[in-house]
Amino acid sequence: MNQESELRSYLGSFLFSGDSVDKRVKVLSGGEKSRLALAKMLIQPANLLLLDEPTNHLDMISRDVVEAALKNYTGTIVCISHDRHFLNELTNITYEIGGMLEHSGNPAESGSGVVTYAGNYDYYIWKKESRVDKNSTTERIKKTATKNKSNYKEQKRISNRTRVLKRKLEETEEILENIKIELLNPEIASDFEKIQKLLEEEKRVEESYFTLLEELEGLQ
Repeated sequence: MNQESELRSYLGSFLFSGDSVDKRVKVLSGGEKSRLALAKMLIQPANLLLLDEPTNHLDMISRDVVEAALKNYTGTIVCISHDRHFLNELTNITYEIGGMLEHSGNPAESGSGVVTYAGNYDYYIWKKESRVDKNSTTERIKKTATKNKSNYKEQKRISNRTRVLKRKLEETEEILENIKIELLNPEIASDFEKIQKLLEEEKRVEESYFTLLEELEGLQ
């Protein structure tokens, strides 16, 4: 296959076929220009793509083409987008800029930093809702902690176990806080392997935290 045939085949994957490959850029539609811009980026070797609202003003066909092309891209993509479907299909890490951080279980002021979520947009929403549920659960635990149990032995067992669980929860919160601080360390901003390991560790510790919290709630 000669160079022209290879280029036509490549452009065909972006829905440019036949005489359309000879069109001047100025006569292309908005969707065609976006597809062409992406084709130009992807044909050049690059380890990183920075995209700002890549699906804005695209028709459904153009959006599907852009999405399919980016799925085949083997480098790192950093994008800003309000397209929920696009984010769910393309991303595996979500950053909330100016999000609400938590320190020792207490939320810091909004806008205090960058919060990292090890998943796509739906995962980000789930984690946000889980945080609200956790705060509500903690409040219920405080309100029910003063209730008396009629059986002394059972009360003593519950009291001892509650003390152990609270200590473990405090230790787990401290671990999570240290992980969050490490994730915000500018020295590892470009160390994606390190960031990924920290995110995986954060996920594992959070799961342990909620397991302890559920057990504690069941004792109240």
